[in-house]
Amino acid sequence: MAKRKSHDQNFKNLILDYPREALAFFAAEEADDLLPSVKVTPIRQEQFFSSQNIVARLNHVRWAEQDKIEVYAKAIQGLFALESSVEKQLKYIDFVDIYSDLNEDERQGYQRRYPQEESKMAGLAERRRSKGGRV
Repeated sequence: MAKRKSHDQNFKNLILDYPREALAFFAAEEADDLLPSVKVTPIRQEQFFSSQNIVARLNHVRWAEQDKIEVYAKAIQGLFALESSVEKQLKYIDFVDIYSDLNEDERQGYQRRYPQEESKMAGLAERRRSKGGRV
C-alpha cells in the first residue's frame, strides 16, 4: 500500500508566511475586527508543550521521530491537566492516538516512561468498556 503524503508542513508554512490571510480564512469574522496595526504571531511547535491552551497542547504539527513519544506524552498530560470532562478526555485521547500513530514498540516505550498517564488512560478505557462504549 502506498504511503499517504502529508501536506501538514506545506500548510504550516503557508500559515506562517501569511498569518493575517490565514486568520481571515479560518476566522473571517474575528479577522475583520483586527486593526492593521495588530501583529498576528503564530506560535512555534516547541511552545505547544507548555501552553495552557488545550488546542495548542493537542496540536500535532511535526516532530523528529526520536521525539514522538515525548510529543505524545505532552499532549496526553495537557489533556488531563486542562480538560476535566471525562467524556472530552476520552474523545481527545482518541484524537491524539490517531494523529500520533504510535506503533507497538512506541506504545510500550510510552507505557514504561509515563506509567502515571498510562494508568489514567487505562482507567478511562475501562470505564468506557463498563458503560458499553459510553461514559
